[in-house]
Amino acid sequence: MKKIILFVGMLSGLCFGQTKTMDRRFVPIIISGSQFPRTDLRISEWAAFRFDAQNQRWTAAPFQVDEVDIVNGQRKYNHVQARNGHIDLVDEVMIMPEDLGDRADPGQWLDERQSREEYRIELTFSDPLAPDKKGWLYLYHATAAPAVSGYHRYSPAPAGTAADTARTRSYRLGRTPDGWIDFISLAAAPKKNLLDRLKLRLSGKSFLPGLRRYTYNEDMLKDGSSTYHSGCVRAFHDQRPSVSFPVVGALKADHQWEYYPYSFRIGASGIAVQESILQLIGLNSIRQSLDLSVHAVGGRFYSASNPGGVPIDGNPETIATKLQQTDGAQWLLASGPWGTIEMIVECPKIRNAAVSLYYHDNQAGGTLDGSIYTGEKRSLGDMGLWVHTKKSNLSTDRLSIDFTCYLINEPDHNAAFGRRLFQWDQNDVMLEYQEQTHSAELVDPDGCTSDGRVLQPGAPNPFNPQRSTWQAVLRAPAAGPQTEARIYNLFGQCVAVLAPQATDQGSKLFRWDGLASSGARAPDGLYILRIQGPEQTFSQRFLLSR
Repeated sequence: MKKIILFVGMLSGLCFGQTKTMDRRFVPIIISGSQFPRTDLRISEWAAFRFDAQNQRWTAAPFQVDEVDIVNGQRKYNHVQARNGHIDLVDEVMIMPEDLGDRADPGQWLDERQSREEYRIELTFSDPLAPDKKGWLYLYHATAAPAVSGYHRYSPAPAGTAADTARTRSYRLGRTPDGWIDFISLAAAPKKNLLDRLKLRLSGKSFLPGLRRYTYNEDMLKDGSSTYHSGCVRAFHDQRPSVSFPVVGALKADHQWEYYPYSFRIGASGIAVQESILQLIGLNSIRQSLDLSVHAVGGRFYSASNPGGVPIDGNPETIATKLQQTDGAQWLLASGPWGTIEMIVECPKIRNAAVSLYYHDNQAGGTLDGSIYTGEKRSLGDMGLWVHTKKSNLSTDRLSIDFTCYLINEPDHNAAFGRRLFQWDQNDVMLEYQEQTHSAELVDPDGCTSDGRVLQPGAPNPFNPQRSTWQAVLRAPAAGPQTEARIYNLFGQCVAVLAPQATDQGSKLFRWDGLASSGARAPDGLYILRIQGPEQTFSQRFLLSR
């Protein structure tokens, strides 16, 4: 699931009253705080609404903000809302695509007095795979948040265990006392467990006494205390288990489980490791896969390399295990009359290793990687990725366990659906932003005065000063008074002063090379261009990212 691309600027041609045409489903829309157009909003004072043009009705929409910290290079979510009440650069804003609505005319306003007295924010979302497919969301200033029905339900674990249950409208997910997932069902049959094991295999051969040839699996994760955090769009677990290696000892394996309305994710990307430790323990194989239960019999398995699919029936089939590409993510799909499960797995980047598709469907059980079998002692549609090397150990200073699993209560999908869902997951939604008042006047961030002056969107955005110069044009029908532009950071500090360059017919061009007035490189982040005119102040936000 990727973050959103932001376009902030004056929309060309004001066409209102459009019907929602975006047909994306299942994949959450996630907006990074650095890309959100306004970081000065106190999010507790704003509420999201979608508009139904046919019924002329406004409905409150689930709209969530999570605080994000970077801990040891990993993104860690500290639920919920920013610590200072504002949307910070590293925070995340999220909504589901089905909660977008139609576009409202300027006169179609939420029927609350306070909302009519202040401006509203119109967010236009479009699909980069089909830019004409759009949906809209409106943010209104509200003293009290409206009641919104979220997607998540939670059943706590018995005291002293992590054996709790997370539920959405689409699936139910249960965990072991040590916090590992061992139960998955879909809404149509909530008591039918489709999962045998979510598997994690670490194998190798060491010359250390007491270690020799070994395999470590998900059963080695022990004593995992956890904390559940609820949310209307995303919920998650902070999980704190340890894994014990002979000779090396117990190692912390803290991670987070993220739950979305139609998916869950475990992300532990880029975990720093010492290659000398890998040499010491001889780690040469990593496998992450999802082994299905007998309730999945009757379905079919698909992947990019196997678009025709093979039956899930416990009888071995010959499939293509070579990946079409080993850089980036891969999709794997199992679907049948019971519903649909799609895994999207990130390929780890390891210098001396091969990455291949792992698929094992054999009633007799066993494994393809030589690891010890766990679970029901049989394999049914066991699907995932296998990283392995013929060398003595994997050569890397980073390890990753990163996958998303979609759990969709719809039967008998095929490879075309798998590709489409994968494309939605991997391609960012685009966002346009506009402020409006109830009088139908546009209060656009780029601004336009009665004498026709317009500050056009600056470009490029995001801006990398190592590759280009950022520039913006203040268009004017005739020569006007002398103006200067100032660049501010989010702390309100003036970073640079820009002198205008005259262009055609009185327009002024402002350029910035990413340097502060002191000559030092400005740090990456969100900046504000501000131009003070005799009648109006023009402002515009843009992102500097090297």
